[in-house]
Amino acid sequence: MNRRKKIVNRRKNQRFNVNKTMFAVLKPEYTQMGKLIDINTTGLAFQYINCIEDTQTYTQATELAIFLNKGNVYLDYIPVKTTYTCEIEDDLFYNSTKAMHVSVEFKEL
Repeated sequence: MNRRKKIVNRRKNQRFNVNKTMFAVLKPEYTQMGKLIDINTTGLAFQYINCIEDTQTYTQATELAIFLNKGNVYLDYIPVKTTYTCEIEDDLFYNSTKAMHVSVEFKEL
């Protein structure tokens, strides 16, 4: 008997996986920069390494930049609002370093 719970996707829009060399950074602080996980028409998710002791989350509207590692694509001044932030357990990092997951919602341009 399979006892796994079925995971329900509550998102209204399909998420798309992105190129492994795409990154995002929240501005103007530039303290939350990391690898893009997925994107859709209403927002995106990315993960970053929290190297700062201050674990402040940015819940107010701010800006985001998206770029490729090789510099071929650079989108800047994208208005966003942070909708979700959580710590990720990752065995690759030391206990003092925290990996974080951030989801943001696109605001009107």
